[in-house]
Amino acid sequence: MKKQIKNSVWHVGVLTCSTLASRGQKKDTAGEQLKALCEKWWGAQVRAYRVLPDDQRIIARCLKNWCEQGIDVIFTIGGIGYSSTDVTPEATKEVIEKQAPGFSEMMRASCARKSLLSWLSRGVSGLREKTLIINLPGNPKTMRENLNALRKMLPLALDIISDHHKEV
Repeated sequence: MKKQIKNSVWHVGVLTCSTLASRGQKKDTAGEQLKALCEKWWGAQVRAYRVLPDDQRIIARCLKNWCEQGIDVIFTIGGIGYSSTDVTPEATKEVIEKQAPGFSEMMRASCARKSLLSWLSRGVSGLREKTLIINLPGNPKTMRENLNALRKMLPLALDIISDHHKEV
């Protein structure tokens, strides 16, 4: 019988990229909501969680570290817009070895039905070894809508990435 990762527990990292939240000047509502959704929707185990300032070097270093720890999927929250401090996509591009544009395209297309602002997202997705990294928006409502767009596709992707998927 074919083993699928959906029957295994995923190890998740949640990285909120927000200077204000890292200083304690803003609550990380989106990060807390994301952790709960990962557990509820997929039975995933959140093994890493941090709130960092909008600093490309610091974000990239954290992403690399978590990849080395064997995290299956890392979700970044925030820093994907047009503000001069939005550097999460650049940090992600610095870390990934393979692009996985389908995730970002699916989120933008799905959420564009509700708001044309989704087309302004600069979020990227990609792989570093066996870790999938996906950039999500910082707004809790928009983050949830984007994550919901991936709800059915993510288990299959992680199954393939983990090499548990067998072609027929």
